[in-house]
Amino acid sequence: MEKHERRKGRKGGGRPKNITPIRCVGKSKAASDFRPLLLTSTLTKVHDGPIWCTAFNKDGVFFATGGRDGVVQIWNVSPPAATQQTDMTTNASEESTPTPAKGIEIILLSPAPHQRFTDHSKDVVDISWSHTDFLLSASLDKTVRLYHPTKTTCLKHFRHKDMLTVVSFHPTDDRYFLTGGFDNKIRIWSIPDGRVRHCVPTTNIVTAAEYQPDGQLVVVGLVDGKVIFFHVTMENGSRVQLKYHTQIICKNRKAKVGKKVTGLAFMSQKKREGGKDKVYEVCVTTNDSRVRLVGLNDFRIVRKYKGVTNSSLQIKSHISESGEFIACGSETRFCTIWNTTTTKQNSSFHHVKNVTDFHRYDKVNRYEKFEVTKKTANPYAVTDSIFVPGKSMRRGLVSSGLFPSLTDRQRIHHDLSSAAIITSDYEGTIRVFIRSSCIDDVAKMF
Repeated sequence: MEKHERRKGRKGGGRPKNITPIRCVGKSKAASDFRPLLLTSTLTKVHDGPIWCTAFNKDGVFFATGGRDGVVQIWNVSPPAATQQTDMTTNASEESTPTPAKGIEIILLSPAPHQRFTDHSKDVVDISWSHTDFLLSASLDKTVRLYHPTKTTCLKHFRHKDMLTVVSFHPTDDRYFLTGGFDNKIRIWSIPDGRVRHCVPTTNIVTAAEYQPDGQLVVVGLVDGKVIFFHVTMENGSRVQLKYHTQIICKNRKAKVGKKVTGLAFMSQKKREGGKDKVYEVCVTTNDSRVRLVGLNDFRIVRKYKGVTNSSLQIKSHISESGEFIACGSETRFCTIWNTTTTKQNSSFHHVKNVTDFHRYDKVNRYEKFEVTKKTANPYAVTDSIFVPGKSMRRGLVSSGLFPSLTDRQRIHHDLSSAAIITSDYEGTIRVFIRSSCIDDVAKMF
């Protein structure tokens, strides 16, 4: 009888019930970076329909979402334990995960939004935070609106002549932002003046645009797969002028034209020679189900990531702060993750800068993926997948009560910038996933 009870305990209590299976493609399960992965929170249908865009502010204190319902919501990230008002039903899976469940005490998103804005009359398709915590939203209703988490109403709006697809705050000067859309133009706006300070034409519809983190470059993606690079130059002491530098096209070799660029994300690396200078690369997500890494020292494709299905939706990839992982949603029910240190097996060509042959780049077919939505969802697209910032994850661990001795400044031997992923879907639901290895690594410290 005693032997039977021991076997029963191992079977029933040893494995958390909220584990999300990880599928490894081109790599063994033993080489997995994310097994096991825990579903720790589900916020069901917080938007009426698809969530098109999500973004953390610079300090990882707020999380913004925008969707087809025209609503912009701001969520508190890793709120203090005293204000969490934890609802274990909310933090469990919608499939009513039985106990024991692991990690649900770590609250990375507040159960209800901190602010909710309903000013837009059509889809909110892009959002952008300033370094001073102002938020811009771009909508198909031809307007950009300005918000702040401490204010309950829209602060200002900027009207365009055609539908918008992108908005991006200047990373260091919150007086300026750029927009792009269906009229084939990039505009630099001045918030104090409420008007356009600079405008440059493009050859097609603008579908993605971002400032480089230092503000010295603007990258623009078009509906035909072109990626254009502009230098940001000075005018009367302000960086508002865009000067064309070069362009590339993201397409398969046999294709005559490229597919729509759906997202741009920057990755920074320290120079090997030392010093604080950064050399940047940009991840370009496109509707040919590819993510391409482009080096900004020579503007060539150096790596192509495969394994995601993205043929029509405006799905973008996101990079962890450490630069080690890329995550991307899909038109299927999966989130795909690539390790950026992975190179093509048995290839004589590896990830090298200053490539001399334009067509030689590393093709990565090794990845991990996990199911976000169920087959019963209709449709079951994962519209966004974004890593939780390391600072946010640390605050969540400290506030959880799981580790009473853990302090805000204590060194943790784990890449916290890839410890958690937040996904959103076509039904307006948000889910939070945490790597079990992060919890285990912290537990080993005590």
